[in-house]
Amino acid sequence: MKALVLRGPDPERDGVSTWRVVDICRLCEERFGVAYSENGMLQVLHGLGLSWQKTRPRHPQADPKAQKAVRKGGLAKAVRRIVRRHPDGDVQLWFQDEARVGQKGRNAHVWFERGIRPTARTDKRFKSAYIYGAVRPGTDDAFALVLPRADTAMMTLFLDAFSANLPASVHAILVLDRAGWHVTCRLATPASISLVHLPSYSPELNPVERVWLHLKGCFLSHWVFPDTSAIVDACAKAWSDLKGEAGRIASLTDYPYLRQVRTL
Repeated sequence: MKALVLRGPDPERDGVSTWRVVDICRLCEERFGVAYSENGMLQVLHGLGLSWQKTRPRHPQADPKAQKAVRKGGLAKAVRRIVRRHPDGDVQLWFQDEARVGQKGRNAHVWFERGIRPTARTDKRFKSAYIYGAVRPGTDDAFALVLPRADTAMMTLFLDAFSANLPASVHAILVLDRAGWHVTCRLATPASISLVHLPSYSPELNPVERVWLHLKGCFLSHWVFPDTSAIVDACAKAWSDLKGEAGRIASLTDYPYLRQVRTL
C-alpha cells in the first residue's frame, strides 16, 4: 500500500495527477478489498509515516545516479584529495550559493483561520540584489555578502572577501553548483580556496538551499521594497538576525550525508 502511494498515480490510467485521500480509499478497496472512510484512511497514511507535502521541483535533466554517487562517497573522495595536498593546513568543508532577493517577492506560509485563504502584500516590480553565502555544514560558521548581480565579477569579489575572512592556517574546500560564473575559466580563485562542483541541477545536495528557505520564509517574505538600497539593507539585517540565532544555521545545514565527510 505504501509503495503504491509513493509511486503516485498514472494520469492516463487513474485520471488524477496526484493522489487525494478519496482516490487512495478507492485504490485500497480495488486492490485489497478493504474499505476505509476518508478519516480512517488518513489514520492509515499517518501510521505508514506519510504526510501531505508540497513537492520540490526537480529539473528534467537532473542525474539521480550522479547525485547518489556524491552522497555515497564521491564528495568524500574529492575532499580526501584536497586534504592530501594540504597536509599542514586546517582544511574546512564549506558550501556556497546565491539567493536573489527583490521587489518581485515571494509569499510564505502563515497561521490563519481554517477555511479562509489569507492574503499578503506581494510586489511585482523587478529590482533585486543577491546574497552570496557560504556555510560550514553542521556549524554556525557562515559568511555572506550582498551584491548587485550574479556574475563572474561579483563571484570573484565574494571569493576574495571570503578568503580574507579565513584564518591564515585554514584552507577551505568550497562546494558549489555549476552556475556559469562558478565554472568559467575567468573566475579567479584565491590560493586558500579549492572549488568542488556538485552535479548539475542538484540543489538538494547543497545545505545552503535550506538556509535560503528559512531566511526568505522568516525574514524576507511579504516585503514591498521601495528601491535597491532597501533590498540591500533588508538582506543584511536578515543575515545578521539569522546568525544571531544560536544553533540555527548548524541545524539547517546538518545534512546526514555530510557528517562523515566533515570528519575526514
